[in-house]
Amino acid sequence: MQTVDLADRVEVRLAPEGRFGLEVSGRAVALGEENLLVRAARALAQRSGVKRGVEIRLEKRLPVGGGMGGGSSNAATLLLFLNQLWECGLGREELAELGARLGSDVPFFLHGGLAAAGGRGTSLTRLDDPPEEALLLLVPPFSIATAEAYRLGGWGALEGPPRLTRRALDNTILRFRGKVERGESVQDLAENEFDGPLYAHFPGLARLRRRMQDAGCEKVMVCGSGSTLLGLASLERVSEAAGRLSAAAVGEARVCRTVSRRQYWKALQQSGLQIDSL
Repeated sequence: MQTVDLADRVEVRLAPEGRFGLEVSGRAVALGEENLLVRAARALAQRSGVKRGVEIRLEKRLPVGGGMGGGSSNAATLLLFLNQLWECGLGREELAELGARLGSDVPFFLHGGLAAAGGRGTSLTRLDDPPEEALLLLVPPFSIATAEAYRLGGWGALEGPPRLTRRALDNTILRFRGKVERGESVQDLAENEFDGPLYAHFPGLARLRRRMQDAGCEKVMVCGSGSTLLGLASLERVSEAAGRLSAAAVGEARVCRTVSRRQYWKALQQSGLQIDSL
């Protein structure tokens, strides 16, 4: 898992006890008690015993159902700032335990940088940050539900095509960690076993992959469980590819860069988070 310099914007302010308001602009998301931000706020209030409320304003910039962890990163950020705003006094590990109940990706965004995630995604091993690299994200005009992606990947199937995790000593996580230890780049590290099942089931996704390759991306893969596609190349080639894809109107093309753990926490501090409180 790797943080990048694209994000939604979340603003919070104190509200009377029992008030958990949410205002959303940008992309459409679930509202009310179905929204992960509202659930995160309620969960923290219950866990800490704090009798306060919050008004949340979300500017949704990242795709919904795109496999980028946008909702999880928002929930993690909210837990960090409400822990401070409400004076809950919880440490980062306590927040991670709470976040894991909200979603498997939430604990990662309490750390940032580069990490290997085991178990169901909540068992994290921090890894040294690789050199900064440029990435191209192409958001198709459709989303893919995580549960559907896992079903297509054969997760939990006793037989049949294809399995996301094979023999215990020959799986993605172990191969990945070996590459990290050898100091390989993000481009060398990147692989996704969702690729095959999703390209086979969604021909439009496979066509977009070829468009990205034709536009100059040296390597293309599904981001998370999709539907966003991730392209790797030099900054110059990534920028050129983004221009070509935008001109062709085949999807929403965005250029971003990897963000180290230090950069991630510096950005949180600049937003008002007091690191010493964790």
